[in-house]
Amino acid sequence: MLGGRVVGEGEDGCILSNPMWPCKVPTRGVPESSNSRFVSKLVSKSDKESDALKVASRILGPELSNKYIAGLRGECEPATSLHQPAVKNIKSLETSTTALSKWPTTNKACGRLKDKVAKGLNISKDSKIMFISKYEASVDDWLRSSTMSYSDTIRTIEKAVPHFMYVLQKLFQSQGEQLVNIDLHAGNIFIRSSPFELGISDFGHCVFRRQGVDPSKTFYGEFLVGYVVRYEFWSKYSQVPFESRLLNFCYKKNLDNVSPLAMVKAWESDDDVRQSSAGSTDIVVANRSNAIQYLSKRILFIAMVECIQSISKKLRINPTDPEKIYRSFNNTEKTVIEFILTRYGILSPLNAITESLMYGFTKPVINHQGKGSNRIVEFLMVASIAPYDQEGSSLVTALSSVQGADLRILWEDVGKLM
Repeated sequence: MLGGRVVGEGEDGCILSNPMWPCKVPTRGVPESSNSRFVSKLVSKSDKESDALKVASRILGPELSNKYIAGLRGECEPATSLHQPAVKNIKSLETSTTALSKWPTTNKACGRLKDKVAKGLNISKDSKIMFISKYEASVDDWLRSSTMSYSDTIRTIEKAVPHFMYVLQKLFQSQGEQLVNIDLHAGNIFIRSSPFELGISDFGHCVFRRQGVDPSKTFYGEFLVGYVVRYEFWSKYSQVPFESRLLNFCYKKNLDNVSPLAMVKAWESDDDVRQSSAGSTDIVVANRSNAIQYLSKRILFIAMVECIQSISKKLRINPTDPEKIYRSFNNTEKTVIEFILTRYGILSPLNAITESLMYGFTKPVINHQGKGSNRIVEFLMVASIAPYDQEGSSLVTALSSVQGADLRILWEDVGKLM
């Protein structure tokens, strides 16, 4: 996010900067459109990212929020040709509109916004502007432009991992409310270079739980109805953890009633999974056969897969009603869903970073000895099987202990063995 007019887009928002898209009316707390320390992100009025940003800020507190998330500075309705901004911002609107008209893509947020503006539609009716802190670059952008060697790059990232882990864990281990960002790919993780730090730039896809708010809708239902039912993601997307891919595959392929091993083997040998694994640096698919061979002998993993199948079966009965789904779950099933979301909260962001890193340097993720080829990969491999290696433990106890653990301890242990 280093300047320009339209500086990026996703499925949900169109980002403009230097100048930013101005407000329809002057709004307290919103930075001037010429302020280069922020970007403007135009999203639907129904978009929930600003709510997630507020939750994240509360959980982390001012010091960590300012450092590790691209924070929300304010919101307003966007100015349009029908609703002109303040006189001092008219030029900003003209510049932003011109930049938008030249944006090449058509199937994402900026393309849809461009089409509305070209048709003269009043975007202020169904859109809002979020003003968000600017960051230097995403991990993807930084890796593409960096001139550092592979060894220097991996050492630089490794130094930042413990602090990033602390922040990620704090978001889902806090008391009173928890937030899980389920879309932390390498384009949604930013870097700051002095000193080098990793942070979160996009909160467009999150689930949260807070005392006094019905978790069936904001936490369990948002994930299950909004994602597992709606999308297919079992074969790819490094920001999706292993167990979530199994749940999605089980539901989409209607494998609730086969044996646990048959379901897992079906995922391993699925044509889409096999095709995506060719040369992949996504550790979940690249190491799937070795992981399944090991885990299939672990009682707790078989219990986990059985529970995933039970969740899938209940979800099939109530695919659109979060409250009915939630009421149908027993305590073990609720714990399993919480655990799956916990994996989104810490393992998957590191997997996404590693995928981008290893792909950019054309390095294998697994060495000839079957170990991770760097510390992050080895950590991911060890952490992915650790919950199922606990002897004499129930599934709930094992998963709960992992959810509450500080995985920086495991990170240090892996480092001692590298």
